[in-house]
Amino acid sequence: MLENPTIKKRIVEPEGPSREPSPVARTTTTSPSPAELCGVFSMVPKHTSLVDMHNEWCGLGGKHENDFGGINGRNMAYGKKWRGHLPNQQYSRTARIIAVIGKRVADTNTSIPSCISEMDVLFKENKGVLSKYVEELQLQGLIPKKASRGKTKK
Repeated sequence: MLENPTIKKRIVEPEGPSREPSPVARTTTTSPSPAELCGVFSMVPKHTSLVDMHNEWCGLGGKHENDFGGINGRNMAYGKKWRGHLPNQQYSRTARIIAVIGKRVADTNTSIPSCISEMDVLFKENKGVLSKYVEELQLQGLIPKKASRGKTKK
């Protein structure tokens, strides 16, 4: 009987020692991610005052003081990559409130503490709830309302 020349025989070699380096010998040098560089950080879920919120954002005063300069310092150093673990909605609302404070300081030519104390009255009336406070600022025209991103409701 003739063998078909197109069919090749498969030779199975016995399993020997692995030629890959051992896990101990393998070293990988990866640079730490921005989140690792910034350390563990979590935003305060509910602020009691705008002063506390501003201090957290700028890294000022007591419990919020750190080497990074608060949320703003981390943003300047690492962009948005470091804050992947933070609640997006809370971050967005806080950022809009801080932006309004900065805009009012520039528009009225007043100091940050006096502007914050003026705005803090309304913040405390809304019991520190960010969604309600942002809604109030939108009604006053200080924060522009964002357009609907989905289908419009009928």
